[in-house]
Amino acid sequence: MQNEPNSIEFDPHSQMIQFIWSDDDLTLAFQPHQLRLHCPCAFCRAQRVRQPFFVVQEDITVKAINSQRYGVQICFSDGHDKGIFPWSYLKEIA
Repeated sequence: MQNEPNSIEFDPHSQMIQFIWSDDDLTLAFQPHQLRLHCPCAFCRAQRVRQPFFVVQEDITVKAINSQRYGVQICFSDGHDKGIFPWSYLKEIA
């Protein structure tokens, strides 16, 4: 699943993000808290190694979603925006 989804849908009320691949008949849905916990950037990966119980605010929200050819950058309300989630990684953490 390296290809870009056909659409990315974001509901600002529920904060649910959906990635839809119509050619694979696949939809992945995430809450911001789940994605922030699994941020793939080097800083967050190192934090998870040092702190197995990595803490993220429960009420974290999405401020922006930037789609790239190879993944998606999500900007969170805690100011974090360094991680780019490859399409294949989203499937792994779903």
